[in-house]
Amino acid sequence: MKRSARDEATSYEEASSRKILFTSKCYLEIAIAKRCRLHKLIRQRFALALKIQQEDFAMEMTSSRKIPAGSYSTSRRELQRYIQPVEDA
Repeated sequence: MKRSARDEATSYEEASSRKILFTSKCYLEIAIAKRCRLHKLIRQRFALALKIQQEDFAMEMTSSRKIPAGSYSTSRRELQRYIQPVEDA
């Protein structure tokens, strides 16, 4: 049996719409994958920034600690025991 022109046009349209649907799904999957990768990179960037900030804060805290006056003067006295006074010649 010979197909009519109308049947051929309909089958061509169905095949064409299936191809377009398949292509659209592929593009959607690619877009989702790219978005997930981008979100992962953003999360990693902020995690790294937070880690650096915490390290800077910890370094700042350790460098800003001051030696109490009592312990400083005590250790200074201890050092003076070992230092020989320099005599002028």
